[in-house]
Amino acid sequence: MQTFPYEHSFHEEVLESLPDSVIWTKPVTDDNDHIIDFEIHYANQKANELINHHNGSLKGLYIKRDCIPHRMAAEENFRNFLKVYQTEQPDEYTFYATSTITKVETLRRKFRDGVLSTSRDRKAQREAERNEQEKSLLLNGIINNAPLGILVYEAVRDGAGNISDFRIKLYNQAVHQLTGISEEERSRYTFKELLEVVGAPEYLQRYINTVETGASAAFDFFSLRMQRWLRMSVVKIGDGFLIMQSDITEIKNTQEALQQQSEYLNGVLNASLNGIYVLEAVKDDEGNVADFIFTTCNQKYVELTGEPVEQVIGKSFLNLFPHTKSGAFQLLSQVIERDKVYRQEMYYAQTFNRWYDFIAVKLGTNSIVVTFQEITRQREAAIEIEQQKILVDNILKNSPSGITVYEAIRNNDGKIEDLQCIIANDAAEQITQIPNKLRLAKPVSQALSGFYCSPLFQLAISTLETGTPVKTQHFHTPIQRWLEFSAANMDKDRLIIVITDITETKETQFQLQTLVDELKRSNADLEDFAHVASHDLQEPLRKIRTFSDRLKIELGPQLSDENRQMFERMQSAAARMKTLIHDLLAYSQVSKNPGVLEQVDLNDIIHNVLQDIEASIHETDAKIVVDHLPTIHGIDRQLRQMFQNLIGNAIKYRQPGTRPEVIIKCRLIGETDPLRKTLPATTKENYYCIEISDNGIGFEQEHAQKIFKVFQRLHGRSEYEGTGVGLAIVQKVVANHKGFISAQSEPGEGATFQVFLPAL
Repeated sequence: MQTFPYEHSFHEEVLESLPDSVIWTKPVTDDNDHIIDFEIHYANQKANELINHHNGSLKGLYIKRDCIPHRMAAEENFRNFLKVYQTEQPDEYTFYATSTITKVETLRRKFRDGVLSTSRDRKAQREAERNEQEKSLLLNGIINNAPLGILVYEAVRDGAGNISDFRIKLYNQAVHQLTGISEEERSRYTFKELLEVVGAPEYLQRYINTVETGASAAFDFFSLRMQRWLRMSVVKIGDGFLIMQSDITEIKNTQEALQQQSEYLNGVLNASLNGIYVLEAVKDDEGNVADFIFTTCNQKYVELTGEPVEQVIGKSFLNLFPHTKSGAFQLLSQVIERDKVYRQEMYYAQTFNRWYDFIAVKLGTNSIVVTFQEITRQREAAIEIEQQKILVDNILKNSPSGITVYEAIRNNDGKIEDLQCIIANDAAEQITQIPNKLRLAKPVSQALSGFYCSPLFQLAISTLETGTPVKTQHFHTPIQRWLEFSAANMDKDRLIIVITDITETKETQFQLQTLVDELKRSNADLEDFAHVASHDLQEPLRKIRTFSDRLKIELGPQLSDENRQMFERMQSAAARMKTLIHDLLAYSQVSKNPGVLEQVDLNDIIHNVLQDIEASIHETDAKIVVDHLPTIHGIDRQLRQMFQNLIGNAIKYRQPGTRPEVIIKCRLIGETDPLRKTLPATTKENYYCIEISDNGIGFEQEHAQKIFKVFQRLHGRSEYEGTGVGLAIVQKVVANHKGFISAQSEPGEGATFQVFLPAL
């Protein structure tokens, strides 16, 4: 079996100290050279802990054969390794380490003759990366003004797919100052031609290798034009590469240490998701740690701290971070002196204004490897989560409703077969009389068998599966109380159920419904009584009028003046009685038979009404002005009664000696119309407002509601005829059409009635 390169070397010590899982695999082929599996040739301690395989160490195990990371995911894991190996393209892969209950994200790339895989839980990092995307515009500005030379080239391939050259994709202004190559030259020449110009054609293959293998490269280059040393850092980007150039003329000797790092170490360190740097202790004459010197740092260190490599390697720790002398420096010294692991979250306000999570481990006898990651977002999120937790705790504690959260229990096919309560407040126990200790200890099927077998459980399952919230009311027989259950998804596996005791509300509803039913019966009886009484009274009234007319004729010569007045008063009373009965019949019919709505042209209605009251109009010389009216859904007969009563009243209650004028206008009330505010707040439909205005005697505004009640009159019979039923009929007609009516008036100033009817 081939061993992992540099085993028991300095590099492996670094790898063993990493918090990342690192695995290196090589393909296993059959007799036909087909890849059938991947063998693990190296796995660091973190990888063994993360997978926690029952065979122990991962080294020597096979991905498919030994079911790594577990039986359900081994085949898919193998396919991902195969894809990376065959395409030679890095890939990210996510899996669950079931033994440690961890969601793991890996970054895999082909390395030498195998696949290198680094893994960790990257949820927080992903969130930070998404936030970093928002800073792209700022980053472009930084790139253009950075002291580093930055270049991005894209590969130019021939017909066989081989790289023949590179074309420029991006560069900043610093590259012109560092290399002496003008912007015009950079645009005019290809990369291969530029290498010829600067006398370095042999470097072309280095860049080709970076693109083809994905291995980063770093080397020093002496610019003949500028007579200076440049540090060239090259990494693969897509089908091309990124070059970062910095002037290292003055620190060339310091940078020589970096040149000794192997390609393997650069690849592993730069592939790490953590910042990594190595410190070498500087001791005084008494053997105490006096300072540290930076000997190694990875690209992630540069990204997280913003400190260029050339400003770190070979520099004093205390010179770079003097404010840490009484803090981090002392802790790092203890790692050397006491051989202990040091881990701490620290806030670097003076240097970076960020939070970092550090782990320091002794390396060899005089060095320390430090791994860290920025956790500013996580710290801020943790504070916010804590605040939200306090808020949720207060809601749970003080809520008058029972609040419970259930988690789905699924079978091997992913089907929900039970629920487990994970949160329940005190109110839930008080309302349901089910102890929370029991509710939280066992699944629903064991703790709440009555609920498990009820339709409520199936509603809860349906809510989880469909995501549709439900609300239902249930009489809980054991406690003889009415409860309302509201269920909604928190996510695909968790459900929140809010339980409210609505016993008093339900009892009130039952009482109210009983009263409503009794009121309906009473109203129906009254309407039947009015209808029957009206019909039954017409025949006796007709006989009274007939016999009184006959008596008046037969006794005419014998009647005194007083007798004639008595006959006239009796006939007048009978006429009023006939009118009252007629109005009661009309009101009863409108109340009892709303009718069927159909399309009605209000212009035709007005035309017919004006014909019906033509005699009254002619007698009073009334002036009627009518706008064009709309077509609505209505009941022809009732609408004729409404307009006839409104126009008839306008003529009847005219001012003495004044020609009556009636103006009928109409307009559509939209969402922004001021009149909209006069309608009930729950009204959503569009309405027509029909205004009937007159110049009559008017009335006090305080009587605007009184006039719509049955038998309500504002004037005596000696002044104006009538029964006080007409406007009651109008209001009933408007109600039957789901409309509204209002009246505005002042004595002597006429009256305006506004009728609001739904538009088509």
